[in-house]
Amino acid sequence: MTELVQFTEKPSLPEDWVYDDSVKRAQNLVYKAATMTTEMLLVLWVAHEVLSERRPGKIDVTNVTSNTWESYCDDIGISKMTAWRWFKNAGLIDAHVSHNSGENEWYTPTVYTEVARAVMGSINLDPASSEKANTLVEAETFYTIDDDGLDKKWHGNVWMNPPYSKELIPLFIKKVVNEYLYGEVAQACVIVNNATETAWGKEVLSNCSAVCFITGRVKYIDKELQPAKAPLQGQMLIYFGENIKGFKEQCAEIGEVFIHG
Repeated sequence: MTELVQFTEKPSLPEDWVYDDSVKRAQNLVYKAATMTTEMLLVLWVAHEVLSERRPGKIDVTNVTSNTWESYCDDIGISKMTAWRWFKNAGLIDAHVSHNSGENEWYTPTVYTEVARAVMGSINLDPASSEKANTLVEAETFYTIDDDGLDKKWHGNVWMNPPYSKELIPLFIKKVVNEYLYGEVAQACVIVNNATETAWGKEVLSNCSAVCFITGRVKYIDKELQPAKAPLQGQMLIYFGENIKGFKEQCAEIGEVFIHG
């Protein structure tokens, strides 16, 4: 049975909170665990306090009682997306989360973005990116975590390597599916883990035009723009659009293509 989290008074800020091992453990568990520990709550509160030095409107965690992320967010009146952004802005996590590694931020090798560009003709928008990532993608418009791409209007031809956190990837998948089905997005290419057993995996495969199951595992690019070790799981490149023939041709060298329907 999980003990409820409760602070009777505001905790003091630890001077070494960035490097503290307990903080590192907590940041790795933030969106992998359904339950919340006192340790996690402390890290989240610290992240908010750091942000509050630049932004007005501090919260009061006194007597907050919760044992899940949902109940905590309800207690203090924020969304889980906002809580995640606090962690990102305070330097506790990065934009793309890998469940298979201690590293969190991964960029896409250009071989895959160039496949997408050749199929779609252009990349008008990358809604889950960063300034450094866009040096590789070269999208006309890109949204960072601070822009919150989920709240923006998407348009044109979209490339997306979504945040891999347990909480965020379903939201970005639902967004790209809806934007395409409603006609806001003309085409989209999405690279994700081949997690066909997940609800978001089923959703994207049920609504896409075609999928390429990539041969081997994608060696993503790390924050220093160097090739990283291959992840433990394989990947798939999803296509939404009418150029299915072009997608199949462009993917001939990278994997096996299956056409939906």
